[in-house]
Amino acid sequence: MGVSIELGLARVVDALDTAADDGRCEQMTVLIKTFERPAVLRRLVQSIRRLYPSLPIVVADDSREPIRLSGVETVSLPYDSGIAAGRNAGLDRATTTSSSTVARAWERRCG
Repeated sequence: MGVSIELGLARVVDALDTAADDGRCEQMTVLIKTFERPAVLRRLVQSIRRLYPSLPIVVADDSREPIRLSGVETVSLPYDSGIAAGRNAGLDRATTTSSSTVARAWERRCG
């Protein structure tokens, strides 16, 4: 099992940029915990894919109707399971040596 570090957006992006520069993006997983925010989740995943197309993404979703996105592993949880259950479920699915938890639905705008 890898190490999970929760960082602010700027530090996550810095860590991913460094990993991408070193060719290590495939060794890191981004974990996203979401609840009843499908539009925000879509924007976040699109933003991550635009910058880091090969980065593994695991989404833990405890919404009434969990969303499934192409190229993203979704862990469907019982309704309103909570943050801890979601993060733990996401970590269980990560297969890389390290992971970074996106605490809220952040997105980075390019350009």
